[in-house]
Amino acid sequence: MASNMRPRGAITGSMTVLNIVYAARARKRKLAIAALALLAVIGVGGFFIARQVSSDAAARVVTSWSSLHRCLLGKPLGEGERPSVRLRAIQLTAMAMAEAAPAPGKEEPWPRRCGPSGHALSEALKDTGRAKEGEQDLAFWADKLAALLDDKSGVAQDLTEIVDRIFELGKKEGIGLVQEGNVPEPPAAVEALTVDALGSVKPLSKLPFDLKNVRVEQHTGETLRFIVDDEQVGGSPALCQASGSADSVGCAPLPEGAGKASQGGVQLLGSADEGAAPLVFAGVRGADGIFRSDTGERIDGLASCGGHVAQGGLVSVLGCDDKKGLLLVRAAGKLVTRSPIVTGNTAPAALNILGTSIATARPAGGLNLKLPEPVRDAQLFFGHVLLRGRTPQGETWVAAGQVKDAGSATEALTPFGLLPEEKQSDAASDVESRLAGCRSGQTLVVRVQHARSDFVSFLASGQWTKPVKVPTAGGILSCRKNEASLTGIVPGPADSPLATAVTHYRCTPSACRGRRLMLRELLAGEHGLAPSAVMAAADVGGKLLFVWGAAQRGGLRMRLGAEGRISSTEDIVILDDLIRDRAVQSSSSLLDVRLMARARFAIALLSTKNGVYAVRIKPDGKFVPIPVSWSSR
Repeated sequence: MASNMRPRGAITGSMTVLNIVYAARARKRKLAIAALALLAVIGVGGFFIARQVSSDAAARVVTSWSSLHRCLLGKPLGEGERPSVRLRAIQLTAMAMAEAAPAPGKEEPWPRRCGPSGHALSEALKDTGRAKEGEQDLAFWADKLAALLDDKSGVAQDLTEIVDRIFELGKKEGIGLVQEGNVPEPPAAVEALTVDALGSVKPLSKLPFDLKNVRVEQHTGETLRFIVDDEQVGGSPALCQASGSADSVGCAPLPEGAGKASQGGVQLLGSADEGAAPLVFAGVRGADGIFRSDTGERIDGLASCGGHVAQGGLVSVLGCDDKKGLLLVRAAGKLVTRSPIVTGNTAPAALNILGTSIATARPAGGLNLKLPEPVRDAQLFFGHVLLRGRTPQGETWVAAGQVKDAGSATEALTPFGLLPEEKQSDAASDVESRLAGCRSGQTLVVRVQHARSDFVSFLASGQWTKPVKVPTAGGILSCRKNEASLTGIVPGPADSPLATAVTHYRCTPSACRGRRLMLRELLAGEHGLAPSAVMAAADVGGKLLFVWGAAQRGGLRMRLGAEGRISSTEDIVILDDLIRDRAVQSSSSLLDVRLMARARFAIALLSTKNGVYAVRIKPDGKFVPIPVSWSSR
């Protein structure tokens, strides 16, 4: 038996090995269980982490969308408001700021600073799985918009289609807006007229027409008068008028006789007192007939150098002919009288003009003026005859005399201004008449063109003042209180619009002061808004008014201010010419502009694809469309 017994140590050793094996197996089971538990924990944690990541991406979609909206458009859109229309109004403001470099440490200019929000929106959409490769979805358009906004020319780009598409897709995605206080808002949107807004008032014409067929009164008073002579306009030819308040423009067809008198058209070549109906001159300077605009009564048919209608209805017309000289025609009711005006004599004499004795005075011993071209060297306006002629000694003088009713006191036809000799000859002049006048209240002014210079003289206390030289020639003459203004545009080369000059001079009896502004100076910082075609300038309330069509997408703008400060004056956008039918269009709705001004207001006629409308501009820069009322004869 002893031989079958195993030693105790051997049994103990085997049990130890088994225990080790059993313990190892237990540890493996525990490790497996722990691993499974760990995997379960990791799986659950991963689920929650993935869920959190997805939730964060969804939140980034909302915040980036809100940032893009606030940065690009500002406040939420109104019901039915197109994003592109809001953007267009903001662009018109930002265009005037485009050339200003941002200060160090400041944000990028609008709309470039909105680009990162577009990129962030695209990335957030991709992280949420809401973007598909190759699809033109919201992420695609957001990336495309961001790339365009990064371009420096983004402020003037046509972003209509892409912006409307993005906000349409954003609405379909149901993305809401949250308050994003750290995102700067865009510049303020302009409040400009559109052709839709113009349609709220009665137009001058429902069809566009050539504004060259608008003929303004040659010698201006306080009432604005012009003739519309175009077959596109119903009732044409018509006389239109606007008073000092300019709340409306009143038009009426000319009487049958006056309106159909000539194939060459009709014009307002004379003047009229306030409340009086002006004369209509048919053909070349009235050669086809001179008519009363209210009754159509024919006064005469002769080539004329102006005329005047007094408040009581008395008509004066100055006939002029290079060979026959000057003839004064007077019409009082049915009575018409004609008398020659003699401008050359060798001894003191008296001229009898319709019963009015006009004594003649002579410079250097006697009046003996020869008019080189009577049709250009003589004018009658506001009851005064003005002459520009040469003496036998070769001097050039200006003479004037008031023609009054028969039986009244006489008024001398008196030389009052010796004009300096100029190297440029009279033959080089390219103006229709060398004499033009304006009146405001009791102030009467004559502008005399002499060679290549202009001079102005005032009628003060019954006497004409010594002519004062204007620093430039040409421009539109206007009167205000006791001063005269001459405003004009001198075009530069066709390929360099910024080389165009705007001139504005204000004259008193003692001196003329003002400036000649190059557009590169006037539009400093806005060279990208240089005029594309339309340009006009006028004096309104003693200020310079400059109106222009800015580049291709800058709208119809104006500057109004003293000529010394107008370069720093902010633009005012009168018309957004790309908005029509409440949407942004690819081409302009504006065809042409005609600017006409008086002392207290200006009227801009806007020829658009929807018709021709009148807009009043006041000296404070406010503007409003005004109705054109038509009356029948």
